[in-house]
This record gives sequence, structure tokens and C-alpha cells, in this order.
Amino acid sequence: MAICNKEGKEFAHCVTLACPKGHKPFYSHSFPVAVGNRVVERWSTKPRPIKEMTVYLRGCNLKRYKDYMVEYNPKTTNFEYWFAEAPMAMLFQLRVSTLQQEFKQPGQHLTAVCPKCNHKMNRWDIDWEV
Repeated sequence: MAICNKEGKEFAHCVTLACPKGHKPFYSHSFPVAVGNRVVERWSTKPRPIKEMTVYLRGCNLKRYKDYMVEYNPKTTNFEYWFAEAPMAMLFQLRVSTLQQEFKQPGQHLTAVCPKCNHKMNRWDIDWEV
């Protein structure tokens, strides 16, 4: 599957990214429409990309609608970043892979166990020697 921009350029390489908590995935804006002899104000919604990812893609000299496109899938609550070139999609996938990693399971806590006496202590009770 692929998507195309208004010029007909095809974006075939998709990278999905979960929507961060607290991020509003859409924004609305008004635009004028001529209806007969009068102008009526209409509203449209567009996906609001993740700002950190937009800054990263600008740093890679990629332009929206020319090198990549952003869509939001409300069914899966994921952002879909579509790229025209496979190497750029791979570079972006490497960048977002650090955001998708989880270092611990929910509900688990780190406790240290003394190998000599089996005393359990929490991580804030550990004193490190240099």
C-alpha cells in the first residue's frame, strides 16, 4: 500500500509510531468558501505531527509532502510516517526505535539482593563506592 501527494508522487515506505500520551493528534483551522454571492467559513482538521520528529526530519533536510508525509490512524492511534525513499524510512525507523523501547514491565521494581545474607534492599538504599 502507498499514498500519494497532490502532485502524484508516491510514498510507499511506512514507519508507524505510537501517539505519545497527552499529544493531541489533530488540529482544526478555518478556511473561506464562496457559496453563491457570499463567503462562508468552513473548518477542516489535519494531523498534528509530533514536534520532536518534525525537528529531526528537518535536520535531515527532508521536506513534508516532498520527501515524507504524515498521517494519523485513529483506529490504531498510531502516526504513520510515509517516505518516498527506503533509506530515509530506515533512518527514521532507527531514530524512533529508541522511543518504542521499554526497559521494564509495568508493576516491576528493581531490588538488589545481597549475595551473602540474602537481604533485599531498594535501589535508593544502595551506596556506590568509587
